[in-house]
Amino acid sequence: MMEPVYRMILTKYRSCVIVGYYRDEKPVEYQIFSEDHVALGTIFVGRIRKVMTNLGASFVDYADGVKGYLPGTSYKQGELVAVQLKKAAMKTKDAVLDDVLSLTGVGAVVETKKGNLSISQKIDSETHKQYKKELAPFVREFPYRVIIRTNATNLSLEDLKAEITLLCAKLDEIKKKSSTRTAYSILYAPKKEYIKAILDIQAQFLTEIITDDMTIYEEIKEELLLEANHLFSHVDLKLHQDSMYPLIKRFGIESKLTDTIKPTVWLKSGGYLVIEPTEALTSIDVNTGKTVKKGSSEETFFKTNKEAAVEIARQLRLRNISGMILIDFINMQDGAHAKELMKLLQEELKKDPIRATVHDMTMLGLVEVTRMKVRPSIYEQIKQLKN
Repeated sequence: MMEPVYRMILTKYRSCVIVGYYRDEKPVEYQIFSEDHVALGTIFVGRIRKVMTNLGASFVDYADGVKGYLPGTSYKQGELVAVQLKKAAMKTKDAVLDDVLSLTGVGAVVETKKGNLSISQKIDSETHKQYKKELAPFVREFPYRVIIRTNATNLSLEDLKAEITLLCAKLDEIKKKSSTRTAYSILYAPKKEYIKAILDIQAQFLTEIITDDMTIYEEIKEELLLEANHLFSHVDLKLHQDSMYPLIKRFGIESKLTDTIKPTVWLKSGGYLVIEPTEALTSIDVNTGKTVKKGSSEETFFKTNKEAAVEIARQLRLRNISGMILIDFINMQDGAHAKELMKLLQEELKKDPIRATVHDMTMLGLVEVTRMKVRPSIYEQIKQLKN
């Protein structure tokens, strides 16, 4: 199933860079990156603050006065260890660190953990077999695990092997430096997060990138269109230069971000969703609203539920809702309608780059969905926007 093409908008706003993904002028996803924020993937020399055997984890100071959570208890208090920032601190939770270090390229990820070659499940079976045959013997020469990304299909095997070799050499260098540097030293600073956001896209679905910031424009031009030209040569990079009508206004970004935290979402049919996040889960109620007329039928409920399923999948990505989600669809009597609705929801969620799993529907029309937690919700991201 081909994903519709889309464009990316990048603009500076207050203290942040906002990245918007749009299809037909409609936002699909926003990511907000604070300019003074430490990028995920940064590798530090951390100091073990405390080993918590009962939790099976350790707390590590990875910057002066800043601690993170490191799974595992194999270290001693006060020991220096190279750690990588995997998840930013969220609400009352500390940042999550890992002592398995990884570097991400265009087509591959290499990590300091010996293991078999892993290949993205989104790569078709024939290409998967080819990679197994050609790359498995090649990666055995390195003391690292290699993961092949979906974008690898846009690279030649020679270019992919060259990238893997380069990433392994960088990891060698980082490991050597880690034994000679002092606590809180930065061993590796990854590309800026908005550059990584572009690299994480399946490039064939991207048609254009627009920014109104010269610095961002030059960075994208250098990092992507030169270094990864084989992936992004078809992408139209534009610099928007109308200072009287910047992108924040051109795409109504302020108002659209405000809409992403409102509980009510109206459907074209006149029905509506009510999205309510709590500490434990997010509930989504589907309501008939203006679609209810005298003699409303099963078909009306089915039509509204289908429209809601498409919009729910969009809202989960747009708002970056994760964890457990309970959806209360309008109750239907026809079992065939319920099956078709579940199938539609699953198909729409497959368009989401973050894995979401649909579970069974109850007799009352409740559907449980779980979605991976990769970054903070849009509500938490919006809080970064300082006056």
